Amino acid sequence: MRFDRGDRHRIVSGCSAGTSQEASAAQSVVGRASEARRTFIFGDPMSNVTCTRRLEWDAMHRIPRHESKCAAFHGHRYAAEITCLAESLDDRGRVIDFGVVKERVGGWIDANWDHTAILQRTDPDPGVAAIAASNASHGRPVYWIDAPPTAEVLAAELARIAQDLLADTGVEVVSLRLWETPNGSAEWRRGVER
Repeated sequence: MRFDRGDRHRIVSGCSAGTSQEASAAQSVVGRASEARRTFIFGDPMSNVTCTRRLEWDAMHRIPRHESKCAAFHGHRYAAEITCLAESLDDRGRVIDFGVVKERVGGWIDANWDHTAILQRTDPDPGVAAIAASNASHGRPVYWIDAPPTAEVLAAELARIAQDLLADTGVEVVSLRLWETPNGSAEWRRGVER
């Protein structure tokens, strides 16, 4: 059972802030939830509810032709905030269980990006071959990408991957913020026009 946006009932908590009439109405709506598809609507009935899961990992990269320090091999404590939207809430009132995002997207990150190098496939630096060989010998192969591994490129890459990994859950990845440092991030958003 899913809660859909078509229902205009407002579910109210039984706390003292609501009237007994509101609490009674809320219990009635909750009681009927098994009979029909319902949505939780708080305020604007046309608003969307999203959920965001944060994932973190460590990796190294370098940016070929960078004008400064990022031309050298270096590492970061990356974090990604993945925001999902569903057409309706599930029967537990969720867009998606946070654990599903952690298991699927976090599992992919652990297998492909954590404690390895993320490098541009055409990087001309002679150290790339040595890093690739060393990482492979330790069971952490380099993740090769066809563009410079900037925060912007990695945000778009992870958004594409996350959408594929979550495709069968009924949610859409609508934004992904990738933190390269505690004070520097890039954000990918679905459908943003320039």
